[in-house]
Amino acid sequence: NSIFRSIRMLFVPGFLPKEYMEGRRKRYLNPVRFFFITLVLLLSVISFFTDFTQLDFFVEENAKKIGVSEFKHDYLLWKDSLPISPSESAVLDSLESQVLSEYKDVDQDSVEHNLDLFGVNMREHKFLRKDLYQENIDTLLQRYEVVKFWDRVVISQFVRTMRDPAGAVQFFIGNMLWGVLSTIFILGVFMKLLYVRRSRYYVEHAVVLFTLHTFTFLVVAISSLVMDSVTKGPQSVVASSATGVVLLYSFLTIKKYYGQGYLKTVVKFGIMILLYFLILLMMMGVVFAASLLLYK
Repeated sequence: NSIFRSIRMLFVPGFLPKEYMEGRRKRYLNPVRFFFITLVLLLSVISFFTDFTQLDFFVEENAKKIGVSEFKHDYLLWKDSLPISPSESAVLDSLESQVLSEYKDVDQDSVEHNLDLFGVNMREHKFLRKDLYQENIDTLLQRYEVVKFWDRVVISQFVRTMRDPAGAVQFFIGNMLWGVLSTIFILGVFMKLLYVRRSRYYVEHAVVLFTLHTFTFLVVAISSLVMDSVTKGPQSVVASSATGVVLLYSFLTIKKYYGQGYLKTVVKFGIMILLYFLILLMMMGVVFAASLLLYK
């Protein structure tokens, strides 16, 4: 009963945070518990409708290139061993140019990455494609003389990600929770500063933010289900409507809970939105970096 009652009253802006802070808590779910329930629901919907295996396309393409490059290597050795006339050699050369010209010999097919990854210049490391995808990582680092500790850490994780991009993305999505939680706790500090004259407790701001995220997760989960059942045109309408509903709900929740006038609420709500996305972007960057370094 508390679950259904909480879901029903969640759609009344500002109601659940007030009930919780005024001590009427047994009838409703704990805000943090409610937050995690809707988060699990959202991640379940995302996992159901997202085919992460499509990311393995890059692995399959590289496997294909490696296979053809190995064939080209064997073919060239075979051709050089044949006692053939110049005219026959010209025929084989023509065949090679038409079929195999876009592929390099497996011992020459290096992969270059023009990026700096956590302070490591990847342009300095030109791994052969077959080694990048098939060689044992420790052997790979030894063969290409990667000796610096940090370079070994970053390149090891980079190779793991390249070999299993779907798993790496799922690992990152699973860790997004830490980015959202960090954002809530940090934004709560700024909200205490915004409402410093009201003598509000920090926990009040945290409860409000947990409630707003709970509503957002529920709306996004529902809109994702709707978008999957409609064509591409209405999908943008559903997405825009969901965004508008979340923003309106958030504004009304702030207005009703803190009880300030519309002008002050508009100004503070605008500051909160700006701070939220700045903090979220920063925290997601930290989570992405940590996920990349910790992925196994």
